[in-house]
Amino acid sequence: MNQDTWSKSLLVGYNYLPIVAKCIDASNMQMALGSFSYQGNAIDLMEKMIANNKRKRALINAKVIVDTTLEMLKERNREVLRLRYIKRKSFEQIAAIMNICPRSVFRWHDVAIKQFSSMCILRGYDEKWMEDNYAHDSLFERCALRCQQDNEYGQIDVKSNKEKFGSIKARHDSRTKLNAKREAPVDSVGGVSLTVELLRKAN
Repeated sequence: MNQDTWSKSLLVGYNYLPIVAKCIDASNMQMALGSFSYQGNAIDLMEKMIANNKRKRALINAKVIVDTTLEMLKERNREVLRLRYIKRKSFEQIAAIMNICPRSVFRWHDVAIKQFSSMCILRGYDEKWMEDNYAHDSLFERCALRCQQDNEYGQIDVKSNKEKFGSIKARHDSRTKLNAKREAPVDSVGGVSLTVELLRKAN
């Protein structure tokens, strides 16, 4: 992905970061409580919890990056991005709120994304850094896919994707039943169960 797509992915995922972080905490708690009856290798269980905590720190860092970078933008650019990605407003709604024509909103949005990307690069969060830290995270993979496919620059429509995530949830439920038979805690490190929980809460 290029820098602008990463910027949009960070902004699209912003509102979901606290939800995923809470899911990670719940996953760790579930594994900790289930460790007394866990029949596998205790070291493996510990490594999974460490991986969960590492992911949580990365997601918290992503939120900090967005917050601090937005504060560095020009007021107009910051407001456009805040309304678009954090408040989830359409371009038409933004035009009404800011009392400008929709064409201006599109133009200001493009300028704001460019400035956001430039500020990220100046602070060391360039394309390579993003790839190294977030390329394999399921949340940002989903956000990046929506950004690349959506002409509206990545506004996630959870309801329109229920069928896609239905198959993911079915696979997750099947895996959960299998884990229950083994008396092992559910492993959420892979991100599938966290994604399903995230979408459930978003609805």
